[in-house]
Amino acid sequence: PVLALDNIVNKVGAGDTFSAAFIDAFRRGLGAAQATRRGIAYASFLITHEGSHSIPDARQLDELLARLAPAQ
Repeated sequence: PVLALDNIVNKVGAGDTFSAAFIDAFRRGLGAAQATRRGIAYASFLITHEGSHSIPDARQLDELLARLAPAQ
């Protein structure tokens, strides 16, 4: 999945955020492709907002997931 971002403000914690979101989604029963999409969405939100504690709410997460290319 690809998500083009042009407003990156901080990359600190992006990998940890991706990993945590991926593991959480996978443990909740989502497949690897869907878990990857969630990881990308969470990490994308984090790096486009100031502060390392930026976590999207449900609406923001849905908007990011809608922008991602469909999982194959």
